[in-house]
Amino acid sequence: MRDGLQADNSESTQPKLPRSNLLAFALERGHRVLMRPSGTEPKLKIYMEWREELRGMEPTRGAALRAKEGLCCLEKAFLQWVSP
Repeated sequence: MRDGLQADNSESTQPKLPRSNLLAFALERGHRVLMRPSGTEPKLKIYMEWREELRGMEPTRGAALRAKEGLCCLEKAFLQWVSP
């Protein structure tokens, strides 16, 4: 894919991505899964992004721990999706 289409095909939320071989799955609350082929090896590279907001005046460590937990859950769910 070279034109950055979003998985839900919504026109109003098309990501602004450079032209490349990249699949971007936009999830709820700004989380994303990005996939692209390696430029030098026969493999697929997968990047996962998890966004977590601070709650009031909490230290950043609290949000970081929630983000780590959320990212682990996302990884597990994604791996179940690609290898049922």
